[in-house]
Amino acid sequence: MRNILIVNTAIFVSVAALHALRVAYQAPVVIGSFTLPLWLSAVAVVGVAILAYLNWRALEHYGKESWLRLLLALIVIDIAVLLCSWATKLTYWGMSGDTFLWFVIIDVILVGIVLGALRKRASS
Repeated sequence: MRNILIVNTAIFVSVAALHALRVAYQAPVVIGSFTLPLWLSAVAVVGVAILAYLNWRALEHYGKESWLRLLLALIVIDIAVLLCSWATKLTYWGMSGDTFLWFVIIDVILVGIVLGALRKRASS
């Protein structure tokens, strides 16, 4: 159950962050010929943030190891987004090309640090 909560929370936090960024930057989203209204992303931020918070609360009684696992899941999601951005040659927020790979390297280092902390907790 704990691993499901961790994955769900990571996905909910990521989706809420993406919708919040869309609202903050007022970025248009067009699906086919339908333009997604900005207010719908605002509603999604609230809804998904509530779901993330509820999962977060459920994780509290599992202790600090669950927090580290959640951080690990969020970093892995970030790596996936950065690699997709690099592979598809996207440009946003002034970043493009090799800049994405530098952030991937930083994220991989962070994964190593978090995994080290998890192993240290498991052995003690």
